[in-house]
Amino acid sequence: QYWEKGALSQEYNDHSYMEDEDNQNEDQASLNDYLYKEVLCDFNPNDLRENDTKFNKFLSLIKELLEKNPSEKILVFSFFLRTVSYLEERLSEEGIASMTLIGGMNKSEVIDKFRTDNKAKILICSDSASEGVDLQFMHILINYDLPYNPMRIEQRIGRLDRYGQKSKQIIIWNLFHKGTVDEKIYSRLIN
Repeated sequence: QYWEKGALSQEYNDHSYMEDEDNQNEDQASLNDYLYKEVLCDFNPNDLRENDTKFNKFLSLIKELLEKNPSEKILVFSFFLRTVSYLEERLSEEGIASMTLIGGMNKSEVIDKFRTDNKAKILICSDSASEGVDLQFMHILINYDLPYNPMRIEQRIGRLDRYGQKSKQIIIWNLFHKGTVDEKIYSRLIN
């Protein structure tokens, strides 16, 4: 009921109110207080990390693919920069070498290094790599999360499905939990 004061009906173009409590108005502070006390009271981020079912599925898929072909190079896309970092960190903990490609990096340098690096098997990218990048030396794409715009998914696929692709088949995995927005996006894509 704290949000009924209008805190949620306001539009927030940036979420700085979540980071700077000194700038919060009373309604926003009340909402945050409510969330911390009532919703997140038993939340422990370490529990989430240990029980991250989506990552566990992702990890088993990666291990299965690399077991079948240890020299395989796999492209992974995530919409969120923090998720890109999270995936790189978690894969490293599992002994799986990866590289990241996000906005602000020199795309061609990262791709050239990844292509020739025998240890790095996974290239984890933000959507900034979904345009102007030729990755036809790979044929497996994992969408860790799905952007709301289906054309962004097509852009991701287009990094592999290009002139010069040597594989007869491109494999695309879309990871999502049932009952989420990602599932609705996926359903729209295939129907």
